[in-house]
Amino acid sequence: MAKVFISFLGNNNYITCNYYFNNDKSDVVKGVRFIQEALVQKYFSKCDKTDRVIIFLTPEAEQKNWIDATDELGNKFHGLEVHLKRLGLPLSIKPVKNIPKGSDESEIWDLFSMITKHVNEKDEIYLDITYGFRSLPMLGMVLLNYLKVTKNIHVAGIFYGAFERLGYQSDVIKMDLEERNVPVLELSSFQILQSWALGADNFINYGITGKIEQAISDEINRIERKSGAPQKDPKSIALSKFQKQLKGLAPGFQTVRGKEILEAKKIIPLKETIDEIKGDEHIAPFKIILDKISHKLSPFKRNNVENGFAGVKWCIDHGMIQQGITMLQENTITWVLITLANAQDQHNDQDQCLDYTNRCHREIVSDAFIIVALPPKKGKKKWNTSSKENPELAIKIQKFISEDIKGLIGPFNSLRTFRNDINHGGFTVKRKKGASDEKPRNSGDFVKKLDDTYTKIKGIIDAFESSNVRSGHDQN
Repeated sequence: MAKVFISFLGNNNYITCNYYFNNDKSDVVKGVRFIQEALVQKYFSKCDKTDRVIIFLTPEAEQKNWIDATDELGNKFHGLEVHLKRLGLPLSIKPVKNIPKGSDESEIWDLFSMITKHVNEKDEIYLDITYGFRSLPMLGMVLLNYLKVTKNIHVAGIFYGAFERLGYQSDVIKMDLEERNVPVLELSSFQILQSWALGADNFINYGITGKIEQAISDEINRIERKSGAPQKDPKSIALSKFQKQLKGLAPGFQTVRGKEILEAKKIIPLKETIDEIKGDEHIAPFKIILDKISHKLSPFKRNNVENGFAGVKWCIDHGMIQQGITMLQENTITWVLITLANAQDQHNDQDQCLDYTNRCHREIVSDAFIIVALPPKKGKKKWNTSSKENPELAIKIQKFISEDIKGLIGPFNSLRTFRNDINHGGFTVKRKKGASDEKPRNSGDFVKKLDDTYTKIKGIIDAFESSNVRSGHDQN
C-alpha cells in the first residue's frame, strides 16, 4: 500500500505562514509558503520510494507557483517544486500539467478521469482541497467514494488550510510571521459520515454489514490518529465493540441459528452498545444513522419466540429465501412447544416437561402436522419412532394442532416440498404426474411461497394469541 498525496496548486501569490494541526498550535510546521509543503512534512516524514506526491497544475498555476517566479515588485520566489525537493524525502514528486480549469461539466469530468488515472489499487490517499476550483470539495468526496469501490483505496485524510481565518491577504502580509498561524482542518469525518450513510443503507435494506464495518474502521482510525492513545479512547473502544458485534450478526441469519435468534444473544448486546455510543455527545452526526439501525433491530426482544418470526421477515426482506423457509418451519415447531409448555405451567401440569430444544419433541410436532392432515387410519401409519415412544405427548400435540390451530396445518405442510426442493438444488424432488406443480419450480416460486406462507402462519398465530389474551389465558 503506497501513501499518495494529491493536491491542486492555485495561481495566487501565497504568503509564508505557520500551519498548525489538530487545533493545537504546538503541533505546527513553521515558515512555509505552500500548505502542500506543510502537509508533506507532517504526514510523509516516514515514507519510501513507492510513496508519491501528485500536484495537479493549470498552465497558470505552473508558471506562477510551481516553477521559480518573480512577482510584480521583482522579488524572486522558489516554486513549490523546489520546496518539495528540498525536503529530501525518498518519494516521487509528480506534477500533472495542463489540467482543465473545471469551468464546465465536461472539464470537471476530464479532471475526474485524470485524477483516477494516477491512483493505483489500494493506495492510501491524503487529499488536500485548500487550493483549486470551488467545485473541488464536492468533486473530492465523490472521487474518493468512487475510488474506494473501483480501486479499493484507503482515505487517510482530507485537508483544508483555513488561511481566511487570518483575514484579508493584504492585512496578513503586514503581520509578523509569528502571528500568521493557519489552522489545518482535517475533514475526513465528513467522508466517513457519507460512508456510514451508505453502509447503513446496505445494512437496513439488504442486511449486509461489510460497508458499515469499513466505515466504522475508518472512524476508529481517524480517532486513533487524532488522539494518539487509541486504546484509552472510550469512543474508539465502543466503536470497536460495535463493529465486532455487527459483524457477528448476519451469519446468525445466514446459517439459520434459530436458538441464537430466539434468545437474541447477539442482537440485545448490539442494541445496548448502540445506546452506549449514542450517549457520546461527539457522535451527534451519526446519531440518526444509529437510530435507523436500532429501529431495524427493534422487533427482537430477549428470549422471545417472536424473534424467530422476526428472523423470517428479515430473511424475506433480504432475499435469504432458503434460510427463511427453514426458519419459518422450525420456528413454528418452536412456537407450538413453547405455547404448550406455558399452558402446562399455568395448569401445574408437570407430567412431561416440553423442551423446544429436544429433538424428540420437535420430531413429534413436525410429524403431528402430517398425521392430523390425514384420515385417522392413514395418519396412524405415519407415527414415527419419537411419537410411538411418547404416545401421550404425541396425542396431546396432535389434539392441540387439530383443534386450536387447525389453520396452520395446510401452510406448514405446504412448505415441506419447497424446503426439500431448495435444499437439494431442484435435482431430487419428485412430483406426481399431472399435478399442478409438475413443471420445475423457478426462483420466483420460492420467493412467493415464503412470503405468502409467512403471512398466513403469522396471522393465524397472532389471532390465536390475541384470542387467548382476551379470554384471560395469555400464552406469553
